[in-house]
Amino acid sequence: MTRHAVTLILFLAACGGPDDTTLDQHSGTPLKPAVTAPTRQPVSGDWRVRVAADVADLQATDPDLFAQLTSVSAQRSRAGILRFSSTPSADPRATSVFLDRLVRGGGSVAERAALGEVLGRTTGTYADALVDLFASEREASVRSAYVHSAKRATSEHAVTVIQRGLGDSSTEVQAEAARVAAGHPSGARLATELRAALASSAPEVRSEAARSLGILGVETARGELLARLDDGAADVRLEALRALDRITPGSVDATRLALLSRDSDERISRLAVKLADTAVR
Repeated sequence: MTRHAVTLILFLAACGGPDDTTLDQHSGTPLKPAVTAPTRQPVSGDWRVRVAADVADLQATDPDLFAQLTSVSAQRSRAGILRFSSTPSADPRATSVFLDRLVRGGGSVAERAALGEVLGRTTGTYADALVDLFASEREASVRSAYVHSAKRATSEHAVTVIQRGLGDSSTEVQAEAARVAAGHPSGARLATELRAALASSAPEVRSEAARSLGILGVETARGELLARLDDGAADVRLEALRALDRITPGSVDATRLALLSRDSDERISRLAVKLADTAVR
């Protein structure tokens, strides 16, 4: 009997008791967590656990900041878009508060998009949550905001979000994903999807894909980019020409540049004339 009691005491000591919460002696309800430091869960774990822990911790340790973050509203920009004008707090737990607001739902589509966009300007972890939020979001503008925020995250989850954005049903989301890929540290890993995007029916997707392929220096895309020099959309022709010059300067032959120098779009004709001196003859 004694041996069993000692074993139980050691087990409880190792676990920190039934939980780490102080209870009201009369009602038995939690008062506040005994540990006041922010709870940091591994990215590989369930992001909902991390978010719940962060929100509860912030509410207990800094109720004023918690109240501010839960009530702050996005403001209409000069362009008429709802945005948080500045990052409300540098506290990494602010990220979890905004994620919690997204999960709880409510608000207009524009407000949800603003919450998705501000995540990229916070200091906590959010890319793992974006994978799930993106998959369940019906509104293209909100999915686009998630892709936009993925640009500032370097984890594998961020690459997944951008990749799914490139394969999205909405051309708005596809274009944003192609744009974001150019500035992401792992953007080159999305070369296959970007090359496929050059065949999109939407000119804005084709032009963004061409631009990103050039910035990322994807040599395997040269064939597709050369074909886009005859694209019906001027922006696509321009970005394809710029991309080819970035990937391999002087690689566009003189004959093709001579034709482009007479392009109806002045931006293209000027660039073609500029590149003619270094063209392959």
